[in-house]
Amino acid sequence: MAITAAEDQESGHEERYVLRLFNTVDPAFYIYDRARGEVPTRGDIDAASFLPPEVIPHPSENYTDMHAWETAVTERQKVQAIMKALLKSRSSG
Repeated sequence: MAITAAEDQESGHEERYVLRLFNTVDPAFYIYDRARGEVPTRGDIDAASFLPPEVIPHPSENYTDMHAWETAVTERQKVQAIMKALLKSRSSG
């Protein structure tokens, strides 16, 4: 007889419930990352098994963090100014 997650919680076996959740999450993240075709953020997922080598980051290279505060403030403002200029020129012409 299989024990359900609800029975684990009710019987006070939270450790077993957490372990079951943990074991379920790994395959779910693998499937999710593979479906999106993006590099996973987790280190225990082998991205080389489903992505081409040119999209996998290399530890020896320096990458720009697009979510960093400085990048968001400086670079995004430049792009916004360019887009505004393009939209103005398009609407006036």
